[in-house]
Amino acid sequence: MKILFDNLLWNATLSALHADAGYPVTNLRHFFLKKLFKSTAVSDTVTISFTVDKSIDCCYLALTNAATATLKLYSAAMALLATKTIDIATLAVSFAAVSGVRYATIELAATSPALVYLGTAALGVAYTMPDPRHDWKPGSVDNSVASESADGQYLVNKASALRAYDLNFFVQDFADYLEIFALVTAVERPVFVDLFEGARATALPMYSILDGGITNYSKDHNVHRFSLRPREVR
Repeated sequence: MKILFDNLLWNATLSALHADAGYPVTNLRHFFLKKLFKSTAVSDTVTISFTVDKSIDCCYLALTNAATATLKLYSAAMALLATKTIDIATLAVSFAAVSGVRYATIELAATSPALVYLGTAALGVAYTMPDPRHDWKPGSVDNSVASESADGQYLVNKASALRAYDLNFFVQDFADYLEIFALVTAVERPVFVDLFEGARATALPMYSILDGGITNYSKDHNVHRFSLRPREVR
């Protein structure tokens, strides 16, 4: 399980070849996933520029109609360092860390005649969490609004359910716990949680908040136990 705590897009300069003025490329770092970047073309290239060299080992996308997506990483001299195909089924790709990255591009293409759009993107170095204990529980949050009359008429304003996972962890080294605690408590924005990096079809990467931060901490014979609840947001 990995969590991308530090999305490099939040402190980068963003541009696109064919951005719709009403849906600018800066929407990619809006808190709301549904605050879309839209292109005026069926394909577009988003460019991410950094002021200093970065290391990158993953890319996540969310809420897009793209049929293909490709990540390219460049040095300060615009030398191509790596080309990675983003899996459209999972909207994610992970790879051995590439260092010295000053620019990155995400090439998106939809199926004609649709105009390509994207809700958010994330780049960076994902943190490897300890494996959750076997008793972790997948679930969902239903925010649909329903009303019912005294005579039994029922009306619901249906909203798509949001995924949530109740995860329990343990580590033996207190320094590991403190590191995770510091990362979780420093989070100010939604993060990408990649529950099964090697088998993403089991549970897709999730644009989420860490609901309530770390909870249920306990210590038992030098084993430090705690819980974390990633909850999907849009």
